[in-house]
Parts: sequence; structure tokens; C-alpha cells
Amino acid sequence: MKIRLAAAGDDKELCSLYYQMHPVEEAANIKSKKLIKLRNGRLKTYVLISEKNGKITGFVLGDLITYADFTYGSIEELYVLPAFRRKGVASLLMKRMVKKLKGSGARTVIVLTNDKNKPAIKLYEHLGFRRSIYAYRMI
Repeated sequence: MKIRLAAAGDDKELCSLYYQMHPVEEAANIKSKKLIKLRNGRLKTYVLISEKNGKITGFVLGDLITYADFTYGSIEELYVLPAFRRKGVASLLMKRMVKKLKGSGARTVIVLTNDKNKPAIKLYEHLGFRRSIYAYRMI
């Protein structure tokens, strides 16, 4: 088995595999036989902060990720100083980031957290996020 970087000549075959992996999400492109290029990925990072009296009290970092013809948002980091927790700051940061990502073209937004981080899970579920994937980490 050989492993190599994909090249321009691989686009048609890669597109076929991609469509097999996402038959529902890419149904329109499959029907039109549109050739998408998986190697044309893009990433744009946004950081929103909360502040009070000129002091930063928290932040959220989100990425707008595009590969092929699919653009989605990924919220990577969320932190609020302990003194400002349970006051709606995290919720406001999350809502604004989701709005920013969707306004920038994200079709969906994901957020990952440790399964033991119950406050974060509660917040995300309250905001309308639903558990949808399993993530594995190599240690």
C-alpha cells in the first residue's frame, strides 16, 4: 500500500469517494454530476471576545472550514473567566459565533467537548446543539 499526496489527476476519483461518504448531504451535486475538488480546502478563523469595563472576560474561537463544496463552522475554544460564569456570557458568545459562522456561509456548526464537561454539554444542548458524532483521540 502506497500513501501519497493527492494530485490534480485524482479529482474525479476523489469526488466519487466523497459522494459515497456523503450521499445525503451532496445529493444535488451527485445528481448534477458536479466535479468537486477536495483539495481546495480553506480555513478562516474568527475570535469574539466579551468584555466589561475594558477588561476581556471571555472569548470564543471559531473556524469557517470549506472543503469541496461544503462549508461548515467549528467552534474550537470557549472560555469565560470564573467571576463571569453563570451570567449568560458563554451563551452570548456562542450565539454570536454561530451567527457569524452561518452569516459567513456555514451550512452547519459543530462544537466538540470532553464528555465529562457537563456544564459545556448543558450549554450546548440548551443552545440547540445535538450530539451527532463520536470522536476518538489518539493518546
